[in-house]
Amino acid sequence: MLGANLLISDLEGLMKAIYDVDDYGLDQISTGNVLGFLMEAYEKGYIDSAFLDGLDLKWGDVPSTIKMIGKIARREGAGDLASKGVRKLAEKIGQDSQKFAIEVKGHELAGWNVHVSTGRAVCYATANRGACYLNGSNPRAQNNTAMNDCTGLCMFAQGGFRAGLLRELLSSITGEVWTEEDYEKTGERVYNLEKVINYREGFRREDDNLPDRFFEEPLTVGPKKGAVLNRDEFSKIMDNYYKERGWDIKTSKPGPEKLKSLGLEFVLKEIGS
Repeated sequence: MLGANLLISDLEGLMKAIYDVDDYGLDQISTGNVLGFLMEAYEKGYIDSAFLDGLDLKWGDVPSTIKMIGKIARREGAGDLASKGVRKLAEKIGQDSQKFAIEVKGHELAGWNVHVSTGRAVCYATANRGACYLNGSNPRAQNNTAMNDCTGLCMFAQGGFRAGLLRELLSSITGEVWTEEDYEKTGERVYNLEKVINYREGFRREDDNLPDRFFEEPLTVGPKKGAVLNRDEFSKIMDNYYKERGWDIKTSKPGPEKLKSLGLEFVLKEIGS
């Protein structure tokens, strides 16, 4: 996100940007996305150098990139608004900048392809914390991811485990036998609890969506040149997702029967069921 996403090919400059982002404690994905959004808005003439505190923030420009990273970290000048993410920037800049504000629920996307992957599209659209590429592309994968997170183990380390090893470790630690069904159902319970919180706070089906760019702007290079997400097809995929989840397909509200089956009937009052 700090390299190819910004058209930065200077390896030393790229490593300096990465170092600074790490040193400041910023997120690589969100920071790279914010910088790319600002570069595109600047290129299109939606903002000028005055908006950027005099920076000539063009694609591939390492010095301006590093200076803006510092501004974001210190919330200095233009960096104050930029620190709030691309959604807030798009709201301020207006025009049609929301079409290339690459975020879901205010969370910036990572550099995974969406145009040719409906699974990745579902992953980004339905993640409870917004556009998380680690979320999983279907309910079962999401349930397992939620449960894996509960163990506190690194997801990269888990990738080297044989099937069932994590459940065996959990059984040894807790003294209780964790079957595959127990494991997934607990993950489903967690995922539904997260969804209930989001729904209570006002998130609805229309928030489980993707940036317009993926539906309107086909890929221009590579073996998948011309590929674009079809809105009608994506809508049907989402209908099936909500049905599988046991949620209302119009609002995304978790259904009473599903919540009761997970022992979550105590949260029904939180969402007016």
